[in-house]
Amino acid sequence: TWHHLCTVRQTVETVGCPEAYYLDNHSIFRPQKKDPVTQFGRALKSLEIELKFTKVHYPQAKGKIEKHFDYLQRRLPILCERYKIKNLTQANRVLREEIIPYYNEVHIHTEIDETPEKRWQRALKEGRSFLRSIPEKTPMDYHFALHYERVLAGDGSFTYRGMRFVIPRGPRYKKVLLVLLPPYGSRQTKSRLTVLYNGSTLKQFILVGNKIISDWNII
Repeated sequence: TWHHLCTVRQTVETVGCPEAYYLDNHSIFRPQKKDPVTQFGRALKSLEIELKFTKVHYPQAKGKIEKHFDYLQRRLPILCERYKIKNLTQANRVLREEIIPYYNEVHIHTEIDETPEKRWQRALKEGRSFLRSIPEKTPMDYHFALHYERVLAGDGSFTYRGMRFVIPRGPRYKKVLLVLLPPYGSRQTKSRLTVLYNGSTLKQFILVGNKIISDWNII
């Protein structure tokens, strides 16, 4: 879920918010009886992005995206062999710097008879885009985080991942919202856990693995 949220965040910060995301029926996307609201669905709906799902056991509905994956998957192993690449970091660099730019800017699409980039720019020029700009001051770290509910004990404590957290002046026996932001590329190398009550921040913790390395009170 976290890696999918990172990908969506990169997309909306680069080109804007789409009207909807077209998804398969993986459990991280589609709500289940035991989990009526998924982390992925909550994040997108908070930015007014709808979720549309394919029919169950209907793979042909994903033909267009699968065709893209096929293109990438057939070329990446060949280039990895040519460049003698043996780790994921180097393979991702080839994908990002060579294969994707070639597909978008050089490769002539057989159906539209032009490059995807040229087609994209023409659509923008003609006003045929449904992408929306992100509203100013949108708290992206809040939307694209993992949210969990906890109830504070009588001493203002709660547990998460086997760790005990204490908020000395927190509301006893009340539900609080944990907003977890795991490491996110070069922007953030440690996990940040923010505790909210009725929309207000009570305390923040910085985590490395299962260790609290620092914290500070907001109230």
